[in-house]
Amino acid sequence: MHLLARILVVWLAVAAVEKKTQVLGFQNQYSLSTQRAVAGSSRYRKIKGTGVSPSSTRRFLSSSSYVGGDDLVAAASEKLAWEVIEETNQKPFLNLSARHDFTPVEDNDNNCLSDDNGLDTSEWDQGQRWEVTRNSLETLGMDISKESEYLEACPQIFRFLPSMVTETAQFLISEFGVEYLESKPQLLGFKQSDVSYGLEFMSTMMMTDAKSLCAKSTNLLLQAIQGGIQEKAVQNALSTASDATSKASKSIASDTMESYRQLRANNRNKI
Repeated sequence: MHLLARILVVWLAVAAVEKKTQVLGFQNQYSLSTQRAVAGSSRYRKIKGTGVSPSSTRRFLSSSSYVGGDDLVAAASEKLAWEVIEETNQKPFLNLSARHDFTPVEDNDNNCLSDDNGLDTSEWDQGQRWEVTRNSLETLGMDISKESEYLEACPQIFRFLPSMVTETAQFLISEFGVEYLESKPQLLGFKQSDVSYGLEFMSTMMMTDAKSLCAKSTNLLLQAIQGGIQEKAVQNALSTASDATSKASKSIASDTMESYRQLRANNRNKI
């Protein structure tokens, strides 16, 4: 029975990998997550004029504009696609150590894309991180008078660690210039490592240096980054599948030998 059970585990491991790939739906995952991020950013609004009291907002950004606190925090709390994929990859999708529970871990779109209601926003919801990020971007030469545009395009930078946003900004500015980044502030919402890998990914796909082409199109660079992230997600899924099947194979071999020893022992006792 153990042998049949472990064979069933291997079959379920393969099925679980296919299920996980479908759940991630690497292309659809980006589409769904991006739609939610955009929906979140639409809740972000800029309130102009002097009729709004500071107490009704969380953050005073400039002498002529406010950012609605609850709207901005809600939009910034929305997870981007790469964050969802990272969290999903960290979750086990099959418990190979269990001998009697062979059910893959349930993982559906609603769970993958749901907000963490227990998210602690106290470290950034008053603009603590954004203040540092803002100063760093200004030091790098970005026009901070457009900060409302930056936050509307990618509200998550209000939440992200300043070091991450700054590192990405430094790389993009060094490669393409300040005006390039200002024209596509959504690029600030990625890790620097993903941006650089995206360029490598697009160069491989196009069989040429993609930097010159991306310099002419921010959308092409955005696609390159997303493509690189999806490629790494697939590689991670395949690696997980390989590890799972390897462990299952070793366990099957061990169980087979154990069953054989027990069978021999039982036969000796009958003689």
